[in-house]
Amino acid sequence: MRKKRTREEMLSPQLPSSRRALSLSSFSTSSPGPEQSADFHPETGLQGEELPPLLAAWVDRLPQDLLEVLRVIEEEGGGRVWLVGGCIRDCLAGLMPWEIDLATTLEPSEMLRLFPRALDTGSQYGTVTIRKGGVSVEATTLRADGTYGDGRRPETVTFGRSLKEDLLRRDFTINAMAVDVGRRKLFDPWGGQHDVKQSILRAVGDAKERLREDGLRAMRAYRFMDGKSGQRHADESLRVALRGSSKLLARVSKERIWTEFSKILAGPRAPLVVRRMAEDEVLSSVTLLPVSPRGLRALECLSCKDLPLWAEQATEMESSHKSYKEDVLMNPKPPKKPQPHSHYAFIDFEATCDDRRGFSPSEIIEFPVVLVESASGKVVSEFHSFVRPRVHPFLTDFCQELTGIKQKDVDSAPEFKEVLANMLDWLAELGLPEGSVMFATDGDWDLRSMLPRQCELAEVPQPVALQRWVDIRRVFSETLKTGNKGLMSMCQALGINFVGQAHSGICDARNIARVGLVLMQEHDAVLSSNSQIKELDSSRKEQTVEEAGETATYDEQRESSICARMSLLVAHVGFAELEDALRRMKLSRDEMRRVRTHVKLLGFLPHPRSPGELRRYRAILGSQLVKIQLKLEAAWAAADESEEKEKKMRLVEDVERELSALPPLKAPNSPQPLVSGTWLMKVGGVAPGPLVGRLKDYLHYCQVDQDLETPEQVQQVFHDIELLARDMDQLSYSAHLEGLPRLQWPPA
Repeated sequence: MRKKRTREEMLSPQLPSSRRALSLSSFSTSSPGPEQSADFHPETGLQGEELPPLLAAWVDRLPQDLLEVLRVIEEEGGGRVWLVGGCIRDCLAGLMPWEIDLATTLEPSEMLRLFPRALDTGSQYGTVTIRKGGVSVEATTLRADGTYGDGRRPETVTFGRSLKEDLLRRDFTINAMAVDVGRRKLFDPWGGQHDVKQSILRAVGDAKERLREDGLRAMRAYRFMDGKSGQRHADESLRVALRGSSKLLARVSKERIWTEFSKILAGPRAPLVVRRMAEDEVLSSVTLLPVSPRGLRALECLSCKDLPLWAEQATEMESSHKSYKEDVLMNPKPPKKPQPHSHYAFIDFEATCDDRRGFSPSEIIEFPVVLVESASGKVVSEFHSFVRPRVHPFLTDFCQELTGIKQKDVDSAPEFKEVLANMLDWLAELGLPEGSVMFATDGDWDLRSMLPRQCELAEVPQPVALQRWVDIRRVFSETLKTGNKGLMSMCQALGINFVGQAHSGICDARNIARVGLVLMQEHDAVLSSNSQIKELDSSRKEQTVEEAGETATYDEQRESSICARMSLLVAHVGFAELEDALRRMKLSRDEMRRVRTHVKLLGFLPHPRSPGELRRYRAILGSQLVKIQLKLEAAWAAADESEEKEKKMRLVEDVERELSALPPLKAPNSPQPLVSGTWLMKVGGVAPGPLVGRLKDYLHYCQVDQDLETPEQVQQVFHDIELLARDMDQLSYSAHLEGLPRLQWPPA
């Protein structure tokens, strides 16, 4: 039986036993590995310093499984290992890191031997993905890169033993830091900590040389200018190097460029960064189109309009409420009121899915839990594991794009039964009193629908602890007296930085924890159990969109700020030129469709005094797309420098006002047609053929335009058409029908 930690041990400021295994004495007495001599010093030439408070607090809360990975590398492998890169940068910026990378003296073959479940994700470059329990980290052998002849990747890679040389090959100072967890030392040879604090973006060494090595670094530089916690400014040498970087991008694949540019567009300061790219004459090399000054102005105006879209990368939401400068997960504090449970376990599943209807059954593929002590607001521990699906073992492209989970992530993961057992073991090892942990979710879908069906599929009982929970969304609604809100909307309303990728289970679980903590700390909320298992609806096989937090179809939900913003930058060209540019930029089919849709609709607004046009506009676009499109219209009008600017801006305002006052369509299941082609043939006596479809289109148009409520009212419109037919020959009648309007926008 595993030894359980007592509550006193868990709350003690001293390192728990599993962390003491990573203490300095443990390392100093370990035997050298097979290729490690007694006088081997990979940190030669570096001066370590004590961990600053933010890093120290984060290191103290690293997952146990990660600590075990570090222990195995050092004690069983005889190597050395450091946390490196973006996790240190984000932590120093006051943000909770959501990805962790390691650098080690061990070579890939040694890591694959030590960790049988590890994946070879680039051993030629020294990279292995290590999986241990609930964590997955990329570990890369210390290396020194050769020359970059093609401006994309090093021609040779030499595995090294020097941490200093490894940090020297990195792109920017803010990414060139390392942390030795066991010795609690920060290695920062190039001043990255200073640059993070001062919001400076500086290359490691010669900026021009760094960019020449890999042209994509230019795009990364622009992306890092948009820091999650504030704007970063490139130093003079990097600014000069960036101005000549457009030629370097010609040697980089379009897929890699678009991946970086989409991340830039998703950022809260995208307008500033994109304008900088235009000023540096880089933007046209990315979009493959001439720069549109109006598009740049519109992008800036759009930012001011607080566009309510689903950003797919880390975003910082502005709010009329307090804007939290520091991450509540990194800066814990007690709640205002005592809570009924000592700990809350915030959970958010990701499941298999597709953009087509009827995809079932959904299966859990990501199982994250963030455990928080309510009295202090501290994150005690995290559990995170991918899950290998059984019914649909191959993830759809839609699922991978939505969640960020790749096929390789689930291929090597355990099945659900094992993951559930691992999670329960993890919880038991914390030694918390029975009944002290209450699970918490965003909505009821995870534990009321998804988990019971997954347990049924895996033929395991649903744990009692997971049969009652706190619905944070309901607590938010009751506390702030608002309607049903999704996770991003709750973060926005509370002034919380939404950190990480939307639809990433671990990122969403952390953001749910942020919402719960702020509700407790700032709004007197008490997180009492408000949901429990009820009898299952046998027809429920997948998560509905409403449960996901939005009242739109999956396709509309994914209508992201990336494509909305992109549409403003390319709206000045013709459709043929646009189509060619988007194709050469390697956008996905969905991304191309969304950009084309925005551009096609831009500038075509209904007349504010025409209820019929307003109804058709709303019915065709759908409520979610209307909201997005009106924001784009407002930004596009505000960016106009002609004498028509004020008139166009008033038009958008008038349309928005009239649409908000427009009653819903009266017909049930609107905007679906009240009559079908079969009805026209049976009731109307129309002979089978092309006229059936044409008549149906026109009747549907009339139904929405005139807000018809019953089939009888539609039948009256049909009779009026029949009267015209009596006075026309067949050819004239067919031509007349072809000239009748269809339900489409923009109107023909």
